[in-house]
Amino acid sequence: MPDLTTEYYYHCDTAEYWETEVQGSSGAYTVRWDNISHKNRDVQYDYSCTCWAYKKGRGKHCKHIKQVIASGDHCKWMQFTDGDEPVEKDGEKACPKCGSPVHSMGWGV
Repeated sequence: MPDLTTEYYYHCDTAEYWETEVQGSSGAYTVRWDNISHKNRDVQYDYSCTCWAYKKGRGKHCKHIKQVIASGDHCKWMQFTDGDEPVEKDGEKACPKCGSPVHSMGWGV
């Protein structure tokens, strides 16, 4: 089997951590995307919410998470999977989709 070659690709910072506040019927809740807060052990990154339904739902997406996903506000751009090149913003590389900062990561190909 041949050795893997490491190639570097950019990804939006929102692909690793992102959060937003969602107004619910009983107040505001924080919906977060990261690799720590969620309860879905089948994936490395997923959404979590501070609402009671998410906490009791054993990792199932609550209506607040579903609302965020449906809105399309969360970018998660990755050059390796989505293509495109970073853009220049204020002299720094930025996400071509949302304008957030980007950083590179090595992928074994």
